[in-house]
Amino acid sequence: MTDTLQTPATDTPDPNIGFSGIIHEYRLAMADFNNSMKLRDELSVRIGKRTTQIIRFSMIGMTLLTAAMFFLIYTLTTNMNDITTRMNDMSKYMSSMNDNFVEITNNMKIMQQSVDKMARNIEVMPQMNQAILAMGQDIQAMDASMEKMQKSMSTMDSNIQIMSINMAAMSNHLGMMTGQVSGIGYSVNRMAGPMQFFPFAP
Repeated sequence: MTDTLQTPATDTPDPNIGFSGIIHEYRLAMADFNNSMKLRDELSVRIGKRTTQIIRFSMIGMTLLTAAMFFLIYTLTTNMNDITTRMNDMSKYMSSMNDNFVEITNNMKIMQQSVDKMARNIEVMPQMNQAILAMGQDIQAMDASMEKMQKSMSTMDSNIQIMSINMAAMSNHLGMMTGQVSGIGYSVNRMAGPMQFFPFAP
């Protein structure tokens, strides 16, 4: 609702008007001045309310932005803790794989020693039979080590898939937070738009 200042209708002064006419004109002028001051006060109050409302919404927007930033930091911290835990688990599995490789290497050395022993004792059948039995045991041990390594690889693959899902979720949260911050900035600009119509607006 727009209030307009009403200018008093001034008549051409009559030189024949007496003292009572002058008082009457003075009262009319003072009433018009009073109305003008009231309209000025109402406009000042309206401008103050509008400014207070803009400041209030700006503070709410800043509060929401701060809360969003804290939520983002909390999300990043939580995801980093999960990633750190997964990396520690992966390190343990890699250490287990290394132990399995060492065991396989030892078994290969033992098998090589058995083969050398069989070559030296090829002429003696009973001794060769014993060497073949030992080699079979070494091969069984190597097969068991390979099964352990396969289980470790399967577990590590599952952990890597879980870590990929967590990274995708974190990226989705970042995209949502960016859109919300942009929406807050657009709302603040729309609220500050009416201030451009006032004379003291920058």
